[in-house]
Amino acid sequence: MDPVEVIQKTGKRLILLHQKDFNAASQYRQNLWEYRLDPDAPITDWSCIHGLEEDFVEVGTGILPIQDYIDAANACQVPYIILEQDYTKLLEAESIRVSMEAFRKFRGVEWE
Repeated sequence: MDPVEVIQKTGKRLILLHQKDFNAASQYRQNLWEYRLDPDAPITDWSCIHGLEEDFVEVGTGILPIQDYIDAANACQVPYIILEQDYTKLLEAESIRVSMEAFRKFRGVEWE
């Protein structure tokens, strides 16, 4: 599943975009579903993400094409983008600071 295509398909029904990021060594790259989940089956719990602790990095410091996601979200007038960090090697407050600082480099985002 291509996130940009999903955003475009969902259109104005999408009101929240959860943004995460993966490190360059991640075996999952941009498609977690291909390895762990059936995109046509309901998600009944989140045990499928256990074992991914090393794959997540602070948003804006990894390999995902975040500007593409922001551009697609803006084209559909998505009002909110949430930075989400599932796991971090940093202390929580430091992880938030790094993500926010890194995220500021992207165009098309207003901070409230």
